Amino acid sequence: MPSGFLPERFFHYKLPKDPVIVAASVLSLLMHNKYFTPRRATQAHLAGMHDILLHTDQFNSDHDTIFKLLPKDPRTLSARFLLEPTTTTYICCPECHKLYPFIPNDRLANPQICDHRKTPASEPCGATLWKERDYGPYGVRFSPVKKYVHQDLKSWLGRLLSRPDIEDLLENRAIDATSKVDDIWGGEVLRNFKDRAGNPYHPGPEDELRLAFSLSVDGFDPYQNKVAKQSAASTGIWMVLLNLPPHLRYLEENIYVAGIIPGPSKPSNDQINHYLDLVVKEAKELWESGVFFSRTPKFRLGRLARGIIVPLVCDLPGARQVIGYPGTLTAHYFCTACDIDHDDIHIIDPSLWPAKDVEEIRMFAQLYRDAPNERVQQYIFQGSGWRWSSLFELEYWDPVKFTAIDSMHSLDLNLVKNHCRELFKIDTKKPSGDASRAPALAVAKRLGADSDSTELSALSRCQELIFDNPQNLAYDLLGFHRSILYTFCLDYGINRVGGSSDETLVGTRWVLAKYIYRWRQQYEDPSLNIFLQRYPKLSTQMEQMLDARNASTPEPTPTSSATPSELSKGKAELPKPPVLRKLAHALLCLESADSSDAIKLYPRLTYHTLEHFCHILEINPVQPSQPRSQPQSRVNKKKMLFELVLERMLDSEELRDKLLERYPEDNGGPAGSPFLGKDTMEAIWSDMTITRLPSWVTPVPHDWGTTRRGKLSANNWRIIAVIHLPITLIRLYGHAEGRKRDLLNNFMDLVKAIRIATMNVTTQQQVDHYNSIILRYSADVKRLFPEYEILPSHHMSLHIGDTLRQFGPKHSHDSPHYERYIGLFHRMNNNHKIGDLEGTLLRTSARHANIISMLKDDAKLLETASNLAQRMTLSDQERLRGFRLAETFSLNSESPLRGGNAMHTSGELDDFCHNLLCSILQAQPAEKNVPVSRKVEFLEAITHHNSVFAKWQSLRYKDSAILYVDHEGCRNAGVIQEIFKLNHQDSSGKVVVLPFVILRKYKQMAEPQDPYRQFGIAGGFSCELELTTTIEVVAIGQVLCHVAVTAFVEHNYTHILPLNRELLSLDLDLEEQLESPA
Repeated sequence: MPSGFLPERFFHYKLPKDPVIVAASVLSLLMHNKYFTPRRATQAHLAGMHDILLHTDQFNSDHDTIFKLLPKDPRTLSARFLLEPTTTTYICCPECHKLYPFIPNDRLANPQICDHRKTPASEPCGATLWKERDYGPYGVRFSPVKKYVHQDLKSWLGRLLSRPDIEDLLENRAIDATSKVDDIWGGEVLRNFKDRAGNPYHPGPEDELRLAFSLSVDGFDPYQNKVAKQSAASTGIWMVLLNLPPHLRYLEENIYVAGIIPGPSKPSNDQINHYLDLVVKEAKELWESGVFFSRTPKFRLGRLARGIIVPLVCDLPGARQVIGYPGTLTAHYFCTACDIDHDDIHIIDPSLWPAKDVEEIRMFAQLYRDAPNERVQQYIFQGSGWRWSSLFELEYWDPVKFTAIDSMHSLDLNLVKNHCRELFKIDTKKPSGDASRAPALAVAKRLGADSDSTELSALSRCQELIFDNPQNLAYDLLGFHRSILYTFCLDYGINRVGGSSDETLVGTRWVLAKYIYRWRQQYEDPSLNIFLQRYPKLSTQMEQMLDARNASTPEPTPTSSATPSELSKGKAELPKPPVLRKLAHALLCLESADSSDAIKLYPRLTYHTLEHFCHILEINPVQPSQPRSQPQSRVNKKKMLFELVLERMLDSEELRDKLLERYPEDNGGPAGSPFLGKDTMEAIWSDMTITRLPSWVTPVPHDWGTTRRGKLSANNWRIIAVIHLPITLIRLYGHAEGRKRDLLNNFMDLVKAIRIATMNVTTQQQVDHYNSIILRYSADVKRLFPEYEILPSHHMSLHIGDTLRQFGPKHSHDSPHYERYIGLFHRMNNNHKIGDLEGTLLRTSARHANIISMLKDDAKLLETASNLAQRMTLSDQERLRGFRLAETFSLNSESPLRGGNAMHTSGELDDFCHNLLCSILQAQPAEKNVPVSRKVEFLEAITHHNSVFAKWQSLRYKDSAILYVDHEGCRNAGVIQEIFKLNHQDSSGKVVVLPFVILRKYKQMAEPQDPYRQFGIAGGFSCELELTTTIEVVAIGQVLCHVAVTAFVEHNYTHILPLNRELLSLDLDLEEQLESPA
């Protein structure tokens, strides 16, 4: 039986009868809940409203009536207007995050000490859940250390379903099976999703509402770094109702905030499950039995609603924690989409990546949950990479398929930033070069000649286990490090693909364990017979390596008292070669042990790193004056070693040369200078000043790349990569040859990949195109920068094509919505007390959403406070950017073509423009004799394709440069001179409103002279410097998008870069036409 919810209170609510009281109440509620004036200021405002009403004839000093109709406190007013959300408060353990239902006004009825045990054998947490507060003469009072407030999903849905016209919007998410996918409902996941009966989940029975939510979890600093010496991290949990159209689903009033996890630190590992349990409990009820709402606007006798959570939309670290995967991106198990190991991250061929098995994942997660003690849990986690996640309670949950890879973080914030900073090497002091560097030291994935006795012993034990072939061999093998299993597989040719190449042996520890298990059961395999005959000896390859090492190892010298095995014990704790190189160079730059640079460097050096440098320099780490038997702490030994190494290096130029020989300069000389050096960066900054961008493009800091500028946002990096760098780098190196041209081509592949990954519409052709470009980009990065260590974000970007196919275009599984909601949190007032402020933010955000939706939905309320609502709308429009900008203008409320707040002026067309207009409207034989009026209505701006286009002579002149299709079908750039709409009666007698633009166009340069055109739409094209005098009249439907305009006066041409509001490509046909113009 489904559970029920009674939303009648939302239907039966009535406004106060007096419109004066309604207007005064709405004003106070907006000031407090939308503009976040403090409570005391709102109380003062209400008191002022009381004074005003007292002097009116209607109330005539009737205090009691006024106070009865208009309360003194905004909290009372919010409750009266039903703005308060339905919530449940829990006591939150400050140590383990266990939640306990909070019983107010009775402390002893609540738990005092946390008794949570992670496993049956674990010790109780024992954290104190209450704290004392001294209120002076009022005595000492107790309050919970932390509280967590959870918003009830059924109540939120009941309120939503009580709003007029919402049901029609939720039902109209038709699944389109055509080749073009414009929303998540056309992606493979939701299109093929089945309900519990095995039928298509959506749309379901006519009287049943089928809902789908995306889940997002992200941390933020509630102080916004504004409170001196305070830093904290609270964590928000949001759900987006995907049934709503894209332009509505991400609005603040339509997003469900489940709760805000109290700081000051984020829950670690599986502690987040305490909070996810609450979300999953409600989601499980929606899936299994559904929730029956006793009334909706369309179904007065009630309606059943079911729901699912698909997909998970977070940044990479957040997604990994939520699904139960390792939190660090450097873990061996790092990819949520395939079973590749971090050691194999350089393998970019998707055909070699092992697939994950969701049944195996569920098995390991359940084993982790049911483990008797923490040691067993750790064994399972290290071996499989999976912890228990509350989401596994949902029987349909697939962490591999349902975890969307976020392009904003993977591409903009990681790939672009790393390409600029690490590959191109931004350096505003050195001249530009070709960014070449010395080859990196190879990182061994297998055991070799330098393996110590511990590793060799582990390999022998592994061989013994394989020889014995127990029933649980695959699971027992998880107790060995991945390098042990990898060595065994490599030496005996155990591989899914076949052969023993380390380029084809790919997989995590569990994958390799399965390979070995299956191989061990194939008794006819020749390599198995070789192993059984050689046992207990090691493999032939391993013995040859060890024999070569023994033959070449010199006798120990008296200068080092440490044995090779002792020196190698810290090998596993050494930083990776690129980090060792940086540390070595920093050490070479020191002048004394007490210098400021030495003080900064010392914490970055470990004892094993210093011991490693001693081994390279052949320095005895134990001084003659220091007896070996004297006990020392590790800290004292590290300090002694640091001073010893620095002292010897300062005294000996030979030792400095030896360290430099082992770790050579990675950018020595002109050949290794940065690609984005001083001259190139100055050219980029100069071009930025002359580039005219549409108003919706957020300007990038003019001094980006400098130390003083600091951190840039993901949006900044995307604009830099897609707009500013192509404009300048193609101008400088578009006709170059050799490595610099290769660097440019490689970067432009990244730009193309970003554009395709962020399209508004997805097709299989686009997915294939993205996959081929990002694969070529990754391969060229390996070729051009062999020393560069591929990052997890590089690998994850190779999976974005799968996300586009499964969930449709980027906007349908986007992450900026919760980033914007965090910005909303930062605008709210709170008491800055961690453990309390999170509940305040939740309740305030709910009231904020409810007052906005009430103003939009209640026609009577909107009429009563019409001027207030209009002023609020205008204020919001003044600060709009990006996806909400197109709401500013409208011709009428029912048309997607808008021009609302733009200035309207009646007038007549001149003879030339009127003749052009007649040639358009009378082109068809049936329309040849239809008269065309000269009288038109001129506009300053108009909305088309969710973008605002304006005329040149207006305040929005930046939005006047466009790409359009002329009457011959060619794509050209121009600048809008006028916008007008015409009421036209066609030959059938029907009167239609037709919008047009009058423009002057740019004349394109010939292809051989244009270095930009070779890169398609990602590079744009060049035109003559000035606009032509030719006037054209085109219908608004022929306008494609905005363009960025850069006038290079000294080079006598203007560059045009097509852009739309999401910085996307328009379509692949346009890409091909720009690359190969007619």
